[in-house]
Amino acid sequence: MSICLVEVFLTNGNGVAWGAEEIYIVMLEKFDSEQALIAILSFNDSNISARLQHKLCQQKFRELLEIMTNKVSSQVIKEFIEQLKKYNAPLNTMKNDSDIKRQVENLKKILS
Repeated sequence: MSICLVEVFLTNGNGVAWGAEEIYIVMLEKFDSEQALIAILSFNDSNISARLQHKLCQQKFRELLEIMTNKVSSQVIKEFIEQLKKYNAPLNTMKNDSDIKRQVENLKKILS
């Protein structure tokens, strides 16, 4: 469910569903830390990654990261979020970035 909510929150790249936007945010704010981590790592999902080529979706993903920052307590995850916020290349390339891939693998080891 987390990935589906992230997908609709990011929009289709053409515009925000204003009637649903507030509901999406309320739902995202109810995420627990595990759901938040799934949302944070959603850029690895092929559907999410494809959306991240659009400027609006990139803006919404950065907004998502802001919301998820308050949902996690782990300092390592918070630092990872900060790194994603500072990512300068198009966000749809994050899943292929070797440094980010390495950090995702390290996060998986730490959290398992």
